[in-house]
Amino acid sequence: MGFENIKVFWQGGAPTNEELKNFFLKLDINIFECYGLSETCGIFVSGPSLKNLKAIGKPFECELDIYSQNDDGEGEIRVRSRQRFMGYVDDFEATLSCISKDQWFKTGDIGRLTEDGLLEITGRKKEILITSGGENIPPYHIESLILSELPGLSNAIVVGNRRKYLTCLVSIKTHFDVETGRPVDDLLPQAVEWMRSLNLKYTKLSEIIKAGPCPVVMEDLQNGLHRVNLKALSNAQKVQKVAMLPHDFSVSTGELTSTLKIQRGLVEKIYEQLIDSLY
Repeated sequence: MGFENIKVFWQGGAPTNEELKNFFLKLDINIFECYGLSETCGIFVSGPSLKNLKAIGKPFECELDIYSQNDDGEGEIRVRSRQRFMGYVDDFEATLSCISKDQWFKTGDIGRLTEDGLLEITGRKKEILITSGGENIPPYHIESLILSELPGLSNAIVVGNRRKYLTCLVSIKTHFDVETGRPVDDLLPQAVEWMRSLNLKYTKLSEIIKAGPCPVVMEDLQNGLHRVNLKALSNAQKVQKVAMLPHDFSVSTGELTSTLKIQRGLVEKIYEQLIDSLY
């Protein structure tokens, strides 16, 4: 395919999880993640780190700041450099809202800097969950932990805005129709392997759902959440309940944008009744 002639592999547009990075590393392909916005005229953070696959890389040709940090060092990512745009055309208010008086551009993304100066992105500012108890929780970090503990899952959505505790919606990995891009019923090998580890013979998602959903699968999901909760930074960040979705996410079914980003608000609206049942 000509990969032997490629010196650098760049990736951007949507986050790359550790599982995917490890897959390509086994093929001796080290992916450079890129981070940037239209307002920064391209990328300003990149560079691989084999010691920390969660990280995007280090900032270059710019100043980077983590604003209004919490106890874990997380805050809004801000950048200041000559590559930053001057503002939105004919929209002075929008410009003032994203550029501070001392010329920092507010990205709207939440992240932290490691001791090595690497940037980790943990969520979007507008996606921060605020529980009924007033706890600010970035869901992306928790969702990443869930997917790492349960590799048979393709997506996890943590819910809990203005609610007493956190719950989670999960989708199991299935194949996709190559023509329509829509998820189909057949489980992917990782999901089949997960079923076999539970002494189950399911090869289709509908079989799991028709079984109740299957109590054995649901119990294993809950056990996975328990392992994730052991790593929680506070009691408020522990996920109490989980629900299984009837199909995987895709652009065709509306849960993902064209750049494969989850439309969190739309997912919560579609499955509003299911979410309410968890409370």
